[in-house]
Amino acid sequence: MYHFMTNKAIKKRIWDIPVIAICLLFVFAGFGVFLDFMKEGDIASAAMSVVIVAVNAYVVYRILRHRLLQVKASRYAFALEDAPGIALSMDEYAQMLADDKAEQTFLVLRQGGYLKDVAYNGATRVITLLNTDKPAVTEEFITLECPNCGAKTRVLKGRNARCPYCDQAIIQGQE
Repeated sequence: MYHFMTNKAIKKRIWDIPVIAICLLFVFAGFGVFLDFMKEGDIASAAMSVVIVAVNAYVVYRILRHRLLQVKASRYAFALEDAPGIALSMDEYAQMLADDKAEQTFLVLRQGGYLKDVAYNGATRVITLLNTDKPAVTEEFITLECPNCGAKTRVLKGRNARCPYCDQAIIQGQE
């Protein structure tokens, strides 16, 4: 199930819950202090308490957003495991997920570093699975040239790859 997920999508961070608890404590305390400073008319101190509230609320937001993206990455990667071939249209993928925002979420997960070994062509709306465990046509190695930087990469015939230098998807037949 983890073939298409990056370590970022898999790894559990043990400090997330204690950090959220401490930040929420600062948010509520900062809001209380803000009200006290406003009653006293101390605008500068009230503004500083707003900054403290905002910074801590942002930390909580980032941690919760990361956890949500981890859950979505798991669901989206699992659907890729069930793909019938090495290429899948975005419409088929959205239907597998029963999600009308599949393309937008897929792009967020891929660009955010939660999904790996997938290439997406926005013009044709096709997802190509790279380095899958699906059987290769032969056990013969061939050399492919990266369309982006021109580096040469050896891969099994019938498989796609990523350039080890620029991370460009190299799809056989398009080099």
